[in-house]
Amino acid sequence: MLEKNCIRNLVRHFADGRVGVVSGEEIRVTTPGTDGAGESVYWRYESALKILESRLDCSLGGNGAALAIRRSLFRPRKQSIVEDFQIPLEIRFKGYRVVYDPEAVAVEEIAPTFSAQFARRVRIGAGNYQTLFANPECLNPMKGLVTFCFFSHRVLRWFVPVLLLGAFFCSILLATQPEYAVLLAAQCAFYLAAGLGYRLKESRKPPRLFSLPLSFCSMNLALLLGFVRYLNGRQTLTWKPTLRQIRPEMHLDKGSDSR
Repeated sequence: MLEKNCIRNLVRHFADGRVGVVSGEEIRVTTPGTDGAGESVYWRYESALKILESRLDCSLGGNGAALAIRRSLFRPRKQSIVEDFQIPLEIRFKGYRVVYDPEAVAVEEIAPTFSAQFARRVRIGAGNYQTLFANPECLNPMKGLVTFCFFSHRVLRWFVPVLLLGAFFCSILLATQPEYAVLLAAQCAFYLAAGLGYRLKESRKPPRLFSLPLSFCSMNLALLLGFVRYLNGRQTLTWKPTLRQIRPEMHLDKGSDSR
């Protein structure tokens, strides 16, 4: 659902001929039985990065819930699982600006179950890797700061699951040394906390203190499975939408943009 002035706030930026895409803010709302605490922390961090990137003229992706594209530039050259990232990426590397406007707000309900949220993240994860490998030119260091932002904000995050696995197995191999034994214990404790959070979720109890470990681990596991799905070609361009129903008892909460 778009807030009252969402479209007006999106299109005002096109008065500047250098602007090709404008992306708005997505506020995700929770209903009884859903928990967005862990996602809320991540989303505030993500929103802060988007604002800073926009100030540096290095915004790349878009938010599909609130996205405006200059008509003359809407020429998608590739089919993509996550078009709201692929299309702005293409336009930005043509030399046009991609603007992030937090005042253009769309409201969306968080997926009602943990499994539905996880399936959505896996699909988007597969789309992220598709976008990465379909656009190697975006990693050209000659393009300057915009390439640095793409690599540091997007690419490194997409490969966090691989880095986490590497860190865990290296800690096991080096655990004979006290400092690495401590690191291994800390990692095990963190993953155990995520497992406890999952058990509480499955029991329909709020994970409370375990929300953040659960959210972090589930996001990265979804990315890892999305990578596998991309490699074996199992992810199609179509998907089964998550059933949602906006209800009066919903309350606003900063949720997660899974990119």
